[in-house]
Amino acid sequence: AGPGLRIWHGTGLVVHANVRLGSDVTLRHNTTLGARGEAVDAPAPILGDRVNVGAGAIILGDHKIGDDAVIGAGAAGLFCAAQAGQRGLSVLLIDHADKVAEKIRISGGGRCNFTNVDCGPAHFLSANRDFCRSALARYSAADFIALVRRHGIAFHEKHRGQLFCDDSAEQIIAMLLAECQAGQVIHWQPCSVGGVLANE
Repeated sequence: AGPGLRIWHGTGLVVHANVRLGSDVTLRHNTTLGARGEAVDAPAPILGDRVNVGAGAIILGDHKIGDDAVIGAGAAGLFCAAQAGQRGLSVLLIDHADKVAEKIRISGGGRCNFTNVDCGPAHFLSANRDFCRSALARYSAADFIALVRRHGIAFHEKHRGQLFCDDSAEQIIAMLLAECQAGQVIHWQPCSVGGVLANE
């Protein structure tokens, strides 16, 4: 693996010995990067630089994912793709599902509990205590609330700082898609990861 590998919630992560990872790759829980066949030199996936693999993704065999690809168009994938695109990267967002962001759509009883005003490093468990502090210093709950306000989404606070849309979780999905569009993100969906081949 190249430098900057990030593994979020590594439970269920399976990576074959022949897999090649570029720089600054992000892997999430229940991801499988595997070879086809049992031979020592069995072909396995090659991931380029800054590839973000969403939770539950399965990539098997001799497939190459080019630089700046985001696999999984859930909340994290959409936000990551939008941020990267708006910073000048040429981003490809891939998801196998028929509809984008299904988990957002059903979250919070259909109103999306999109953040918590009291979110801070103390609310996270990590072997590296400084990781959450660093991440939240770069983009805080207040930053996301400001984004929601910029898109004109009305919201309310329930108990313990939980924020929900007044209307529908669909507004958060529309906001994230608009942010992706602002970053000129290319979006393939539905698309099986196993069918993605990238040029050098």
